[in-house]
Amino acid sequence: MNADSKFSASVKEYVDAKMQGYLDESVRKAASSLSSQMSGISSQVDGLKKDLDIVKKDMHGLKANLNTFISMMEKDFSEREKDAEAAVRHAQGEAQKLKEKRVQLAAKRPASPASEPPASKRGTRSQVGE
Repeated sequence: MNADSKFSASVKEYVDAKMQGYLDESVRKAASSLSSQMSGISSQVDGLKKDLDIVKKDMHGLKANLNTFISMMEKDFSEREKDAEAAVRHAQGEAQKLKEKRVQLAAKRPASPASEPPASKRGTRSQVGE
């Protein structure tokens, strides 16, 4: 080999080594950046998992509260329904008592003779004496 070829090969080797070094450094920096980003994403995913667990627990609590509320409302409705039925029975009983009292009062009232006309048709005392 001649000197120019040796020099050219030497320069090429040097440039290749430098380029490989730059490439290795770039790859290392990119890998480090990606690793850092992946770590951040992993932390975010862990945070989201914890948030999801909290939401699940809250949903179970809300479901339990809703079931309790529904049970209370059903019980309250049942009690109000029973109260309404009792009020209707009481009102029916009172109505029956009033009917019986009306019958009793009608029975105690003296019967007016059939031969005597009602008071409005009998006239006044002065007219009767004439």
